[in-house]
Amino acid sequence: PEPDFIVEGRPFLYDARFSSGRGDSACGSCHLFGDIDGIAWELSEPDQSWTYNPRDYVNYYMRMNALRVHHPMKGPMLTQSLRGMEFQGPQHWRGDRTGSKRFNGESLEKAAFKEFDVAFTELMGRSELPTEEEMNAFADFVLQLRYPPNPLRPLDGSQTALQEEGADIYFNLKTTGFEAKFGGNVAMITCNECHEVNPDIERFGTSTLMSFEGTETTQDMKVAHLRNIYTRTGMFGQKFRKETATNFYQGDQVTGYGISHDGAADTLETFLSLNVFHVPPENLEGVVHFVAAMHTGLESIVGQQVTLHSLSQRDIDDRIDVMIDRALAHLDSETVVKPMCDLTVSGMVDGETKSWLMMEDGYFYGDSEGLIGMRDLDLRELGRTPGNTLTYLCAPPGTGYRLALDRDEDGIKNADDSVLMGKAITTVQAADPNAAPEIDEVVDAKKGGYQREASQKKRGTFPSFKDYWAF
Repeated sequence: PEPDFIVEGRPFLYDARFSSGRGDSACGSCHLFGDIDGIAWELSEPDQSWTYNPRDYVNYYMRMNALRVHHPMKGPMLTQSLRGMEFQGPQHWRGDRTGSKRFNGESLEKAAFKEFDVAFTELMGRSELPTEEEMNAFADFVLQLRYPPNPLRPLDGSQTALQEEGADIYFNLKTTGFEAKFGGNVAMITCNECHEVNPDIERFGTSTLMSFEGTETTQDMKVAHLRNIYTRTGMFGQKFRKETATNFYQGDQVTGYGISHDGAADTLETFLSLNVFHVPPENLEGVVHFVAAMHTGLESIVGQQVTLHSLSQRDIDDRIDVMIDRALAHLDSETVVKPMCDLTVSGMVDGETKSWLMMEDGYFYGDSEGLIGMRDLDLRELGRTPGNTLTYLCAPPGTGYRLALDRDEDGIKNADDSVLMGKAITTVQAADPNAAPEIDEVVDAKKGGYQREASQKKRGTFPSFKDYWAF
């Protein structure tokens, strides 16, 4: 069984007959499986005019140099993923889906996503915009999409020596901004002050705020997350300012696009050669390794499964040990506050299907009322009994009870439920018609510290993307 919000929302991603004027295009045509197609598209709109961005910037110095304008001629930009958008602020590379007008208690991210309704008519040739109800259904579905675990992260959550070195630079050394001969580099910040990493508050490389990108990029961008950097490998041979390990001809490429908003930087090393970055050369490799192993929102243990039976070897027990440790890690750690996974067990016992869920006391509770919790060792002994098989699965946090104990979420455990295919009631936050509207206003340039903008307005040149004078 699937919840209503999935059944009702999923067709808007894939149904070309609904989405396009000719019935041959859907959002999923570019956002493959809700992800990316690896291509940069030039989707500028010459008939449109520029708009203001009310989103705040990372700090004082970025506000001073900012130009809070979205120009309609934005240039080629890579398709972005629809995964993991919840809690991540405005959308698009420039944050131009601002979510600045929110109604019925909806989140900023939901309001921002609904601003994509124009893509149906302007990109796919649909004769009319989707209705508010249809966009709400689409948003409820999309905002539940998640990135898979990063395959470069070990199952036990450990870091390599290089990753630890890179993390130290990332969090503690001022490497970004404009160096000053005198004054202690007050206009420089750490990587983390823009690309914030704090999984406990759903930050995986973005502060969700806006950034002044320096004089080598004419447009201001939203600080981008870093969860899928590891997937952007395959283009080599580019050079910006400095020699890199890959800036030579290497034959046919895997892809024609790398990283950054336009895919022009082949590697993270090349990107970090831009004039706003000052990572010490001896630490560059560590930073690259740390970023490539960025947390995606799901721990690397999620999705791991092993099957225990009478012929299982020691390696199966070792893997189960790791799964139990990760599922309970939040109880014994000062740095981890949320469960990493829900550990479920299911299989055949004496010819019948059985399932269990490990609770925070470390005991495994079965799928029928009245069953007492089983110890880990007792459950393993049951799995090793000839004829029995038990499959251990680290499921995404919050899904274990449904997967193991109450498949259709009707309050009756599976073994006691005569109708297991009822409709799951898992839902999303309901609209609140009594909630007051929330409107993000554009603050005055001079009062808000946007000195470049105020200077241009005073000189009559606003908005100029080539004029960087802030005084």
